[in-house]
Amino acid sequence: MKHHPFSYVLLLLSISLPGCGTKTTSKTEIDPEFLQNFKVAPVVMESGKNQLSEEKIALGRMLYYDERLSKSQTVSCNSCHALDRYGVDNEPTSTGFKGQKGGRNAPTVYYAAGHVVQFWMAALRTWKRRRRDR
Repeated sequence: MKHHPFSYVLLLLSISLPGCGTKTTSKTEIDPEFLQNFKVAPVVMESGKNQLSEEKIALGRMLYYDERLSKSQTVSCNSCHALDRYGVDNEPTSTGFKGQKGGRNAPTVYYAAGHVVQFWMAALRTWKRRRRDR
């Protein structure tokens, strides 16, 4: 007996539709203090200890694009954290000094002033703890 392709669609719908539209009765409570971690990022990341000024912004911009700060004097911060590409290089791992590939990619520098942890590796932390506890 030959089945029409439409019959398979009907069979699939008859199996999946009975669960649609059912309401869940459980309610998840979320700590409002925890939700503060997910608010909209500010346009400017100001610090009470280190106030922004036009001079600091100009210096930061100059240093960010300055290739003379690298060992080869051919790489700037913008080489891996290109601001016209959202502060990343879009590569699985980044290319560094002498064309060497690193072990990770370049994270975005957007909102870097607000980063609490950079390059945190749980495995390394655990390894150090195991070594310390010997």
